[in-house]
Parts: sequence; structure tokens; C-alpha cells
Amino acid sequence: MVEHILAACAGMGVDNCEIWADGAEMPGCDGSSLAFVEALLQAGLQDQEAPRPQFVVENVVRVGDDRAWIEARPPDHFGLSLLYGLDYGPDGAIGSQTIELAVNSDSFRCRLAPARTFLLQEEADWLRSRGLGKRVSYQDVLVFDRQGPIKNSLRFPDECVRHKALDFIGDLALAGCDFVGRFVAYRSGHRLNAELVRVLLSEQQSVQPLRKSA
Repeated sequence: MVEHILAACAGMGVDNCEIWADGAEMPGCDGSSLAFVEALLQAGLQDQEAPRPQFVVENVVRVGDDRAWIEARPPDHFGLSLLYGLDYGPDGAIGSQTIELAVNSDSFRCRLAPARTFLLQEEADWLRSRGLGKRVSYQDVLVFDRQGPIKNSLRFPDECVRHKALDFIGDLALAGCDFVGRFVAYRSGHRLNAELVRVLLSEQQSVQPLRKSA
């Protein structure tokens, strides 16, 4: 769940911190970034004089295909904005969901950080058949059958697309800079998100040390 920690740091504007772990993986907590946001706020944020790099998207960059894709576009305001579309088809409980927001510490903390990891019942059954996730219950992660989450309840009606947006922000954080641009994504996941970061960094459109670190 390292992307949930990265998302918390990026969403709260933190680019300089040390995180220590005594296990092979990061703690899953409740499958969201909320616990990590609360830990950052409890520790306290400190502005630093060191500059932090910003990547300004100057040209449209697209990765993916007709089934799943992402576009990075020049910004329509200073900062990062995201439009994410999720589509699980008409027959399931998740269906189609869309979220659009300007990403800042307030919008991340209130609208994205509490959104939890989710998967379909058949995906959960497949993992368990291979000996994975046996200590994870329906209360620890959102598992959907055709009626909705099993033995759990949603925090938001569109919690699934909010979590996808959370993951996207965590994956962008791998670039090590703040993005200034408008990102539009449809059914993207970690692999495609990472591919976009790779393409953007290879083009090196505009990286500027404009803001102070925290």
C-alpha cells in the first residue's frame, strides 16, 4: 500500500520526510490514506527554505488505448486538477463514476483521503484461492458483489472513483515533483499511471524550482 502513503504526502504537500517501517510492506490500515494524513498532521508540517521542483505540463501527452487512457494537458489554473472516469459496466454495483477536483491539501484530506481500496468478489476469491489476503476481512477492504459492498458500507456514494483518484496522485508522486497541469483519466491503473510519469519525465517539458519544501 505504498501508494497510499505517497498519496498522503503528495496530497498534503509534503516532499521531505522520513518514514520508517519494520515490516516487508507498508501497513494497509483501513485501505485508505486517512491514517497517514492524520499521522502527518499530528507530527506537524514545517515549511523549509529549500526549493521543491514543479513540472509544468506544456503539451498534451496521452498514454493508453481506447479501453483505458490518461491525458496530461496544460493547466487551466495554477496547480493540479484531475478528472477521473471509472466504468465497471451497467450490471454491477459499482457502475460508472466520475470525479473532478482541483487537488490541494483541503480537497485531498476531505474528498480523497478517506476513500478505501475496493475489489470485486471474484477478485477476492481468486486471491484467497492462492493463499493471499487470508487475514483480511470484509471490514478491512471493500469487496463488491452485485448488490454492493459485502458486510460493509460506503463512506461516499462514489467511494470507488475517489480511491482511484487517490491512487493516481500517489503514482504521480513517484516523479519527485509537483505537477502543474490538468489530468484526464479513464479507467487507468497503476501501470498506466506509471507509464504516464515515465513519458512526461522523458520529455522534460518544464521543471522549475518554484515552491518551498515542507
